[in-house]
Amino acid sequence: MSVETWQRFRLADVVTDVFAGAWGDSPTDSRHSNVQVLRATNIDSDGRIDYRSPAHRVFNAREISRKSLRVGDLLLEASGGGPGTPVGRVALHVRADSEIVFACSNFFRAMRPDRNVILPEYLACVLERLYRSPEIWRYQQQTTGLVNLKFRDYLNQLLLIPPLGEQQRIVELVNALSAAKRGIEASITKLRSVRQGVLLDFMAKIEPQWTPVSEVGGVRMGKQLSPDSRASGEQYPYLRVANVYAGHIDYSDVNSMGYTKVERAAYRLVPGDILLNEGQSLELVGRSAIYREAPGAFFFQNTLIRFRCGEKVMPEYAQIVFEYWLRVGVFAAIAKQTTSIAHLGGGRFGALEFPLVSLSDQQTLVASVAACDESLRVEADQLAKLRLLKRGLVDDLLSGQVAVSVAGV
Repeated sequence: MSVETWQRFRLADVVTDVFAGAWGDSPTDSRHSNVQVLRATNIDSDGRIDYRSPAHRVFNAREISRKSLRVGDLLLEASGGGPGTPVGRVALHVRADSEIVFACSNFFRAMRPDRNVILPEYLACVLERLYRSPEIWRYQQQTTGLVNLKFRDYLNQLLLIPPLGEQQRIVELVNALSAAKRGIEASITKLRSVRQGVLLDFMAKIEPQWTPVSEVGGVRMGKQLSPDSRASGEQYPYLRVANVYAGHIDYSDVNSMGYTKVERAAYRLVPGDILLNEGQSLELVGRSAIYREAPGAFFFQNTLIRFRCGEKVMPEYAQIVFEYWLRVGVFAAIAKQTTSIAHLGGGRFGALEFPLVSLSDQQTLVASVAACDESLRVEADQLAKLRLLKRGLVDDLLSGQVAVSVAGV
């Protein structure tokens, strides 16, 4: 079908109803929840709604009549956002349940597409594409503490819309790509569960020699940053909390400070060192990664703890143990909470009882986890490629640059 048959409409002209969300009242002993309200936390950046944890609220009869959602309504985030994150996320309401009334919070606007002109699924694709484009910044308005959508301007935007039959074919193709994406995501979820099972099974079967961390390896806090260290001495790059993620180190943003000859001997990293976040939020304190040799010499700041394995411990095994401790809350349990940061503490970390097993048992666990990680890497690569394919193809389809028949439908 030729793009010449497509027509331009204002967004306002292809919706039959637009209304603000509502928050209602809190349930009480005498007034039970009668509406489930969808919030920003229920919507992801792909426009999917998680219906498992809505807010249970109380609406009066007039609010229910005016604010209830219908299948096919679009939820548009009108307030929220944050630094570098615009408002304007869009989600399609798809759940039909005769026993549940759904509404959206007052941080959203609901839009009801005119199905004689545009399919809800197609409009969701168009507006999701807008959200991913630089054009979305035209509709941002900063207020105190919040970013609001310039909703009137947003409704006045022009959309290039094909006939309904062409819309349907485009939607079917997008749905097929989305289904493939969900399949890979499900596979990744299953692999993560398998990986966790391998670790839990191992921990349940072994009979380790429980030994303090400080006795199976070296524990050291990094050098404290100060104005003098920034300006004096020979400057060397150092790693900090911002560089250490779960299982990997990011070298794209590395700072430098001065280290004396004695300090260089104490704080220099060698391959196999494990770096743990000493100061972080409570749920992330203790997050760790193995240092692999990078170009040049690297050191570390006191926001990190370095663990250097002794001869009886493989770095990969220690990293798995630390990852397990992070997941089950061992680090959070011993951390000291300040105003906004939790501190692990080198002494408290060093006193933790480490499950020391034979090197052959360590190798068995490391090999099993590595096999899971390799499968996860392959699936993650496939997911990244599919996301790029979907994004590029959808951009072409919605702009009319590629006909659906050419795309293979």
